[in-house]
Amino acid sequence: MLSEGFIDGTPRAREWTKDPEKFLFTDAVVNVEEVIFSREALNLTYESPKDLITRTVVTHLGYIYPMLDPYFETGDIQRFDVPRDQDMFTFVLHDNHYNIAVADRLVGQWFLKNHGHRNEFNISEANISEFGYRVMVRKGNQDFVDRFNQELRQIRENGELNAILAKYK
Repeated sequence: MLSEGFIDGTPRAREWTKDPEKFLFTDAVVNVEEVIFSREALNLTYESPKDLITRTVVTHLGYIYPMLDPYFETGDIQRFDVPRDQDMFTFVLHDNHYNIAVADRLVGQWFLKNHGHRNEFNISEANISEFGYRVMVRKGNQDFVDRFNQELRQIRENGELNAILAKYK
């Protein structure tokens, strides 16, 4: 849609983009850090994908997980896809077969905080992946990228960005 001119920009990580050299990207606004959310009672300490062998992991439909994909392909780790972030936590909370989900740290923290489930989950310190989440625009919009980056630097330096992000934790 971006290439065809239907939209001017979209939030995206370079690493998730086919042919990223065809686009311009702003500086990273936040990092998308995918981590393991596990049911508190499971008492799981995640350090590497090997800690998930023989388990079923609730994942986001359509997402790729390069560190986990080899284990999904061999069947060493089972994958159960759901369409929404909320569904991941619902399955982990209410279905005994699913104890683990992979989600972005900030998104998961926000969901658990706002739905009163923070004490029911462990959140891994180790991550599965971490990418800069940026605004992707068509080439020819360098002025926008420069102005965006300047404003982003300003709200970083004055603490406004951290204040916004703190509301999600």
